Amino acid sequence: MLTVNEAFETVINTAADFGTELVAIKQAEGRILREKIIADRPFPPFDRVTMDGIAIKWSSYAEGKRTFEIEDLQAAGMPQKTLHGNGCVEVMTGAIVPENADTIIPYEDLVKNETGSFAVVKEIKRNQNIHVRGSDVELGAVLLNEGIRIGGAETAVLATVGKDKALVSKQPKIAIVATGDELVEITDQPEQHQLRMSNVYALYNQFKNIGIEASIHHFKDDKEVLSANFSLLFKEKDAIICSGGVSAGKFDYIPQVLNELGVTILFHKVKQRPGKPFLFGLAENKVPFFGLPGNPVSGFMCLHRFVFPWLFKSLQFAQESIITRAVLASALKFDKPLTFFVPVKLSISSQGYLMADPHATNGSGDFATLTSANAFMELPENRDFFEAGEVYPVWMY
Repeated sequence: MLTVNEAFETVINTAADFGTELVAIKQAEGRILREKIIADRPFPPFDRVTMDGIAIKWSSYAEGKRTFEIEDLQAAGMPQKTLHGNGCVEVMTGAIVPENADTIIPYEDLVKNETGSFAVVKEIKRNQNIHVRGSDVELGAVLLNEGIRIGGAETAVLATVGKDKALVSKQPKIAIVATGDELVEITDQPEQHQLRMSNVYALYNQFKNIGIEASIHHFKDDKEVLSANFSLLFKEKDAIICSGGVSAGKFDYIPQVLNELGVTILFHKVKQRPGKPFLFGLAENKVPFFGLPGNPVSGFMCLHRFVFPWLFKSLQFAQESIITRAVLASALKFDKPLTFFVPVKLSISSQGYLMADPHATNGSGDFATLTSANAFMELPENRDFFEAGEVYPVWMY
């Protein structure tokens, strides 16, 4: 039986590359960028006025001039005007600084005379209130690197450099499969011995939260049915996520079916709780099969600890390896030689620490507990007591 770290390395080493595609930036939100974005001009591209007021020559002020006659008006979006004499040009925020001007005086530091000229009533500094050309970004600078997730700020950068399309990772085709004769649709009225399907919808929405539209399937516990359907999915999908059917029960046919389909089972069981029966295999065409335990908490944990890291690496997401750590808020006992994933509620303490408050479950079938928690804290194996104040990795959901 593999340790959690051994299982993780086995999974992550099979990460693929889904390829790339061009998408309009309106549809790029949440996608993974696959190209460097270079500044096609300096930022700002011109000396920019930062306050409404007047533009003058500093030399005029330095020589003692304090009253300035208006020569022209420079608004944002206008071509550059020229200050010809020793007067001023009225300017608006965002406008290009007029030629020959080098200092902006805001209206609040001025008094307008009856003649229409402006008198300076406060001390000023040379070059004030000017956002200098190229002071933010130089021409040719890298603005965005490959492997980032595109959000609002990144979209603004793409638009600023004139890119209406972005090269991003292709979205993978993911199948989420429920197995079991005891399962019925959520709109059906279950009989006493039946359960409504819930795991697959939880998994589906977790994929949806990261921008992946997965397909949902339900197969009965029948070898021929499973074999025919899995054979098709391995041809059509980039990954199969199966909920249930991987334990050692009499009707858990999936390991046998996978073997008959030529799938190499890389491991079946991990030294962890919950999620010990977790199975991982690789088809001949390198499509992975994630066999999650049917118990809700187990499957949910395995999704976040193993499946999503594999997915993020396959998407070439540069942040996929970042692990968050938190402080255990209260002591815990666990007397099994397994890595223990305990549901926790994360919060920020008054001192600014990320705290993890453990939430006890009634077993790995207790999905309701997950609604009052928002992460799993990973506690190492071969320890039976964990002190409050110790720091451990957390996997947020």
